[in-house]
Amino acid sequence: MGFFDELGSGIAGRWPEGPGGEALGALLMAGLVAPEWSVRHGAGLEWWVGPHAQRIGTTSCERIEGTKVSRILIETDVAHGLLEAPAARQRRDALNQRASFSALVDAGEGRLVLAASLLATEKNRAFTLRMLPAICAMQAAEAGPAAAALAAVGAVPTTSAHPGCGPRRLAQPEIGELASHILARYPAPPLDPRIFSDVAATLGDVGLEARADARGRDAELPFAGETAVLQILAPIEHPGIGSGVLCLLVLPVLALRHALEREGAAALLDRLNAQTRRHAFHADSLPALGGWAPDPASGHPALAAFVPAALAHDEVLTDLAMAQLARGLLLARCFDAAVEAPDALARLLDEAI
Repeated sequence: MGFFDELGSGIAGRWPEGPGGEALGALLMAGLVAPEWSVRHGAGLEWWVGPHAQRIGTTSCERIEGTKVSRILIETDVAHGLLEAPAARQRRDALNQRASFSALVDAGEGRLVLAASLLATEKNRAFTLRMLPAICAMQAAEAGPAAAALAAVGAVPTTSAHPGCGPRRLAQPEIGELASHILARYPAPPLDPRIFSDVAATLGDVGLEARADARGRDAELPFAGETAVLQILAPIEHPGIGSGVLCLLVLPVLALRHALEREGAAALLDRLNAQTRRHAFHADSLPALGGWAPDPASGHPALAAFVPAALAHDEVLTDLAMAQLARGLLLARCFDAAVEAPDALARLLDEAI
């Protein structure tokens, strides 16, 4: 059974214990989820901010090295029936190049959703409670424009209705205003080099030297005999979101040659984006934020996550940078292990992540 099975009625009742359940309760208090437009299920909620249904679910609480841990998955319906024509592929890649915290993911049976996941622990409570409403609000705001962009290349927007109240007909500007209201609760820090100081210090703690230039910071990390680059760039203007910080993990194409030769770039990117929704990935205790797409500058596979200015505090940037770094190192181990057996790479990626 998945996170989003066994839908029931109403949102009252006991939430799952642990950090995930606490975050769901706090989300209801944030004002984003209207009870009359929501449906409860055993592990979370489905609700309608507009015509696109959004779901949130949490795993049961586990203990990892003595710390209570829950995984939270957030996804929003976007479109279905997308054709695999070159123009459609380019549009999907373009949307993931502009990803905020959510990847555009093939959820099976021709469904495309925006998906992200958080790791909620006793130690990162403030980060989780800050990020969860923001991710939900941004997915809601991004779903409509993404569906329209995909409709132009053959997809059909996925719209649905509440089982009791019917379709919710909020206009896109109203949904955008709601997202802006959620983000505006956090004072935006100045986007200047000072916000990168903690990021650089944390990277230094794990043995990586972060170089600075006029646009931000970057650090190199070993990747299957080659070098991947983690970049944090600001200020960056995002269409539809405004100013913020771009966190970009660019993989070395030479290290990926076996996967690219056997699967092709599109299939590899789809596999990496699908990890956001995989329970095997959830078990590895990593957050999954951002979307995989070709890097516009080099064409190499890259993981992009855009942080709006309202959330671009040093602790958020540090946590995001370390999450992307951890994903890079985990991927590197998979490619290292497949050097002598490239046929096993797909299995390693699916099982290890």
